[in-house]
Amino acid sequence: MFWSSWIFGVYCWFYSFLLAGQSLGTVWVIIGLLFGGVGVIPLAIIGSLIRHWWMGAGEVGFALLLTLAARIGGLKALIVEPD
Repeated sequence: MFWSSWIFGVYCWFYSFLLAGQSLGTVWVIIGLLFGGVGVIPLAIIGSLIRHWWMGAGEVGFALLLTLAARIGGLKALIVEPD
């Protein structure tokens, strides 16, 4: 489960990269990349909301939620509590 979160995360980042490029342009994508690459995801959400692309913002938000849920679930499965 933990490893599947990496697949979801790569999908979320790449889709956000493309969406930010379409909605805001190359300059904002470069600014997002300067923030360690993580800035592309919020820029994609903001850009799609500015352009009224509700489905794009929802897809990025859902992909981010799916990534975090798989990551947390995988980490909880790895941690074994002693009896």
